[in-house]
Amino acid sequence: MIYNRKDIYQGKSFEHFGEYSEEEALLFKKYIKEGDSVFDIGANIGSFTTLFSRLSGKNGFVIAFEPERHNFYVLCGNMAINNLSNVHCFQYAIGENSGTINIPELNHEEIQNHGGIELNPNAKVETGYTVNLTTIDAISIPSRISFIKIDVEGMELSV
Repeated sequence: MIYNRKDIYQGKSFEHFGEYSEEEALLFKKYIKEGDSVFDIGANIGSFTTLFSRLSGKNGFVIAFEPERHNFYVLCGNMAINNLSNVHCFQYAIGENSGTINIPELNHEEIQNHGGIELNPNAKVETGYTVNLTTIDAISIPSRISFIKIDVEGMELSV
């Protein structure tokens, strides 16, 4: 896995233990099976996305959403280095309405939680950038979704 060594949660976990959130992974393994279709909303760097890809297998697929630019790039890199062709990554935020959302610019050289940005569609962001905001219903997929993981730092109800 590619990760930022300055990240105090996922980065430190990979650095010290070689994994991230093993107990959650064991829980996901009970629910995701070969052929399933999975939404990973708030995918961050893909710690769980890689697991979801392997669990859903060649007959399943994963759609991963990560709005923060740097984490999105790392997410895509992790899918590439693991040769996960059943994963589709999108730099979108998911919420209750479609439009755009402002993403605060993080300093990835600082030691902090790089996946802990709280988003608010109505917030004014002084330094940052805009990404697409869409709804689950607006996403066209070829089959039903079997499993949805949501980790969106305060926008869970909106999703």
